Amino acid sequence: MEPVEATTVEPRAGTIRLLSEGDGDQVLTLVKNMLLTYGFRWDPEGLDADVLAPERYLLEGGTFLVLERDGHILGTIAGRRLDHERLELCRMYLHPALWGEGWGSRLFSRLIAWAGEGGYRRVELEADPRFDRSIGFYERKGFRRMPEEPGATTGPLRYALDLRSA
Repeated sequence: MEPVEATTVEPRAGTIRLLSEGDGDQVLTLVKNMLLTYGFRWDPEGLDADVLAPERYLLEGGTFLVLERDGHILGTIAGRRLDHERLELCRMYLHPALWGEGWGSRLFSRLIAWAGEGGYRRVELEADPRFDRSIGFYERKGFRRMPEEPGATTGPLRYALDLRSA
């Protein structure tokens, strides 16, 4: 297991912006390190292939936002278009040194605003049960657990947020 990138992070301003050319390596490093730190397997040829080309979110009608501070990408959140009414929240990661500073809420709010402006009515997500801190965050933001798929026995938990009532 690799530790989270050893970056000293002081509480100060940062910028939330759209992914741009040249961000890919830092996004990959942040996401990979967060997954490995929390005991997940890094799977660049399967589940994590999207992290190798995060610009695909933009090309396919979604969005990918990053939190940048002093030239370092320390947070991400993405929205993948599912259809004209539904957006999937993906790849929300925040360097642990920034936990408790409100950056997760700021990233989330920017994505939800973007979704609302784009006419989406619902935001969905899947969360591994091991991300209990993230699940608590999503529930505080109004996400409700969706029923399990028929026949499903294991796998991620599915949540949805109705933007018409958010």
